[in-house]
Order: sequence, then C-alpha cells, then structure tokens
Amino acid sequence: MFRHEERKIAENKEEGKKENYLRFVYMLSFTITLTISTLFIINSEKNNLIVRRAHVSRMIDTYVRDIENIINSNVAVNYSLNMLIHEGEQGQIDDFDELGKQVLSLYPNIKNISLAPNGVVQQIYPYEENRSAIGHDLFSDKDRITESILTRKSGVLTVSGPYQLIQGGYSILARFPVMLKDDSGKEEFWGFTGVAMYVDDILHEAKVDELIGRGYDYELWKINPDTNKKYIISSSGPDLVEPETGEIIVPNNKWNLSVSPSNGWVKKRNLYIKSIAALLLSLFIGMFFWLFAKLKVSKEELEGIAFFDRLTGLPNRRLFFEEFDRMLEKSAKQGKLLAVCYMDLDNFKIINDTYGHAMGDEILKEVSGRCKSVIAKSDMMARIGGDEFAFLIYGWKSKEEIKDILDEIIFRVSEPVTLDKSSLIPSVSIGVTVFPYDNNNVDILLNNADTALYEAKKAGKNQYKFYNDN
Repeated sequence: MFRHEERKIAENKEEGKKENYLRFVYMLSFTITLTISTLFIINSEKNNLIVRRAHVSRMIDTYVRDIENIINSNVAVNYSLNMLIHEGEQGQIDDFDELGKQVLSLYPNIKNISLAPNGVVQQIYPYEENRSAIGHDLFSDKDRITESILTRKSGVLTVSGPYQLIQGGYSILARFPVMLKDDSGKEEFWGFTGVAMYVDDILHEAKVDELIGRGYDYELWKINPDTNKKYIISSSGPDLVEPETGEIIVPNNKWNLSVSPSNGWVKKRNLYIKSIAALLLSLFIGMFFWLFAKLKVSKEELEGIAFFDRLTGLPNRRLFFEEFDRMLEKSAKQGKLLAVCYMDLDNFKIINDTYGHAMGDEILKEVSGRCKSVIAKSDMMARIGGDEFAFLIYGWKSKEEIKDILDEIIFRVSEPVTLDKSSLIPSVSIGVTVFPYDNNNVDILLNNADTALYEAKKAGKNQYKFYNDN
C-alpha cells in the first residue's frame, strides 16, 4: 500500500473518531434528557393521580351523604308504623289506606308501605298495583329469608335488597321487627312493618346519574349475606377500573358506592402532549450539545491548525515562540540551562527530487517521531518550516548532559528507514546555543543556533555544533 493511501486511511479514521464522538455526545445528552423528562412525567402523573383520586373521593362523600339522608329520612316512617301498631288493638292500624295515602304524599320516594304479621304480608298501600304481594311469606322466600331472620333477631330497623318485587319492579325494603307484649307481659315477635323505595328513584334524587355526564362510571353494591359475594345494586354499565369507594351506612346494613373516570385515571391526551414535549425537548437538547461539541471539535481543529503542524503533529513556529519566552523565563528563575537547537535534514531536497514529495513527507514524520522519543516531555520540539526543526531542551546543569541527548538524537535518526520497498538512512545537522552562557535575548539566541547549524553542515553534516564550545 502506498503512503498516500495509508495517510488517507488515517485521515478517514480520525474523521470517523470525530463523528463517533459527536454521535456519542448527541445520544448521551438525548438519553439523559429523555430519562429525566420521563421521570418527571411519571412523577407528575403520580401527583395528578393522587389529586384526581382525592377529588373523586370527596365527590363520593357528597353522594354518600345524600343517599344516606334520603334513605334514612324515608325509612324512618317504620318507627311511626311501629308506634301505631302498639297503639292499635291486636296490632291493627285503623284506616291503613288513609294513612298510606298521607305517607306517600309526604314522602314521594316511598312507593308503598306494608304490614306483615308473622312475616306474611297482610296489608299494603297502594293496594291495586301491589295486590300480588298480599299473602307473601317472607320466611318462605329463599331470596329474603336470610335477611328476614337477621332483621327479626337484631330487633332493629334493617334495609335490605334490592329485590324484584312480586308486584313488579326493583326496590329496597326497610323492615322493622315489631315486638308486642302478650297477656303475661312477655314480648313476642308480631311481624314486620315495611317501607319500599325504588333504587332508581333514590339515585335520581341524589343526582348520582349526573356522574355519567361528568365523565364518571359508578357502581352501587353490597355484600350478599347469603353468598358473601359482591352484589351490584345499580351501575352505569361498564366495569370500573381501580375505583374509589365510599361506604353508605343504612339501617343495619352497609352499601358501597364506587366511582372511576370513564376514560381511566390517566388523561391520555395530556400524557401524549407531555410525551411529545419530552421527546422534542430531548431532541433539542441533544442537538444543542451536538452543536456545542461540534464547535469544540472545530475550535480544537482551528487551534491545531494555528499552533500545530498538520504533517508531523508537532508545535509550529507560532507556538514555539510563545513557549520559548515562557521556558526562558522559567530557566532564569530556576537557574538551569536551556539549550536552543536548530535542526535540518541533510540532503532533503535530493530525497524529494529522487523519491517524490510523498516520500519526503514520510521521512519528515519518521524523523520527527524519533527525535521526539528522545527528548523529555518537559522539552519542546517544533517544526519551523520545510525540513527545519527547533528544540528547547530544558533543565540541565551542564553542556555534557545536553550533549548526551544530542548524541542520542543523531544516533536514532541515522537508523535505516524503509518506505515503499526503498531503504534510506537519513541524517540531521544541529546547531546549539545555550542560555544563559551565550545570551539571554530570544532573537540573538536563535541567530546563534542558526550560525551553529551552518557550522555543523559546513563540517560535513550528520553532527551537531555548539555556538560557543568554550
């Protein structure tokens, strides 16, 4: 493979590294921003969920109180019926129909009132639409026997149901177990008073059906005492998703009102907007850091062009003179020697003319690499131009120590170089001046080194000469 091809490959690799670096910066900033945005959205949605659930819970509390008030205010009629039975003869209520008429006019949510001596319905108002209930034995009805027995044993007003009425429709029944004293003064179970209310009327009165219009679904339910399973009294239709639930305390029983948003707890539209915003923000931040990294790389490239030689990677003339002033000042403060060296490749023009400029460039790179491997990191080597190089060798106490370094450079450079099947033995000539022996002025020191270089070439090349050997 030709050297120019190798150089092209090396340049492509360097460009590839830059592209990979920029891609890494973009992906890293994009990923970090997207991760932070995602965590923010998750936390935001959690807080929104807490707020929404708290709102629904407060809303449920309002409906629960309304339902309890409606039921309790209506079923309390049973206490009046119980009192009238105690006052009547043999548990009879005179003018029951007239009483029923007055009760229903005062309590429009009550659909009927009934008397059931020994658990068998004997009187009911209104009669015509409920006549089929006459003679119904509550203790023989498999759907009502459990709650009837519990009501009788508890001795307190109990709301049960909903039931499909014998006379049609679904209602809840509030029954009160009436106890009368016999001739011996012992209390015995007389039977039940009853008040029936339609579930739909109760929910309508409490405006529960407005939940649907507000974007919520609901279920009114209880635990069936016969099966110990959930029994839905009324619902808006679809199954609820992780609902909030409030307890409705009714006489000697407990119901539950569960509510959840019809479209779920998460507002998808808001979530989509947040997600898109997070993605756009991540793209923008990623692009911003990509541009920032691009500018940084471009700045480094410009600095490289401004201060470094592109062929050898060595500092150029501009950086050399900046460092010269600094190292001169440092040597003066620390009282150490600073060797200022000029170096030329011997017969470089012949190499270029014979083997071509591409070969010449490779020789320059090879020689600069060998020289750099000899000098210390605290020293400096620069390409001044063409085949001219300069050294600043710092920190030595005697010329002898400097000579050891120069000898090593001459030796290392003179090792054979094989390029494209051609073998060459390069050589260099070096001129040296030493601060503070020779002078302390930059221009004079450089001129001294150039003079010493001329003497080295004049003496036969492939060697070094000091400006002042004394």
